[in-house]
Amino acid sequence: MKRILGLILFVSIVAACKDKEERLKYTIALEFPQEQHVAGQIMNTLDHYGIRSLMVIDSFLVVVTPKDSNYFHVYSTANEELIARFSGKGRGPEEFISVDPILSVGDNPKQLFHLYDFGRKEITKIDFIRSIKEGEFIYEKVPIGVANQGVNSPVETVYHVSEDRIIYRDAFEKAVRFSIFNYHTGEIVNIPHNFPKRTEYSISESSENRVFMATTLAVNQSLNKIATGPYLLGELDFFDVDGKYLSTTLYVSQDTNRKLLSDLFDNPNALRSFNNIVSSDNDFIYVLNSNYLRGVLAPTSGENNFKPIPSPESVGHTNELLVFDWEGKPAMKILFDKFISNCTVDSENRVIYGIYRQPLGDDVIVRYQF
Repeated sequence: MKRILGLILFVSIVAACKDKEERLKYTIALEFPQEQHVAGQIMNTLDHYGIRSLMVIDSFLVVVTPKDSNYFHVYSTANEELIARFSGKGRGPEEFISVDPILSVGDNPKQLFHLYDFGRKEITKIDFIRSIKEGEFIYEKVPIGVANQGVNSPVETVYHVSEDRIIYRDAFEKAVRFSIFNYHTGEIVNIPHNFPKRTEYSISESSENRVFMATTLAVNQSLNKIATGPYLLGELDFFDVDGKYLSTTLYVSQDTNRKLLSDLFDNPNALRSFNNIVSSDNDFIYVLNSNYLRGVLAPTSGENNFKPIPSPESVGHTNELLVFDWEGKPAMKILFDKFISNCTVDSENRVIYGIYRQPLGDDVIVRYQF
């Protein structure tokens, strides 16, 4: 009897220790030591239709425009002059079908730009510095199947590529937040949606995929750290590059997160919070935080009469850039004068390049000094 009770006690202790390790280790960071309002300057020479993303590489601003005749437009950050155009849509050797820039570069000493073509399931490594200097598009294409050495499942999103690992999201693994493949060991680590466990606010199994499938991510190779955040919640979760959970920073209150989760399914026209890691460097992580009324239809006078909800740009909404260090501590809050749909940060020159869709015009790029 004593032996059985001892065994039960031992199992309970092990289970409790394991459970403790898997729970959310969080700090709440609602205050930022610095807050700055910035006014942007529209860069009139850089107007395109359908800008997908931006990236500062060395002294160049790379503009990705999937709907344009060229995918890549390279500008000088010194004088805004167009230096080069590369590639386009198609099935040729220098063309792409559906592009998804891999923006979570962290520290990038070789100044290489990685692109994921989910039409072809290929990663393309582009050397824009050499391409500009030598006047030709210098790139290397790596099929996902080869990169993953036998991981044959369709890859939905690629977050990070380096010489020793690829961090990605599997299209079929709906219960997995992201996966890490190590080239050297051949090991795949899957980070599930329900890890770490959340006891402060609950997320049902049926809701987890919807909440976490839009996960943004940044990698710091020098610190061997991953920062990731669900698009629909105000939090940053930190892992090491092997997938071990480290800590979490909540930058909205627990009550707000509970309300965001509740309204996500119960109230389609409620306030939404959209959080996107848009840039990172050796010191900081930059999160674009947008809170606005979001829904497809809104009721008018009658019960069955509906009208479209206007876009955030057309009703004067603005948003903000939240800056955290790699320990998850808030460093700065930057408040924009416009609603910026995406942006990139040139931390060396303290410049933000943001995408702004004019109410009756094309996308334009807005330059902010901070």
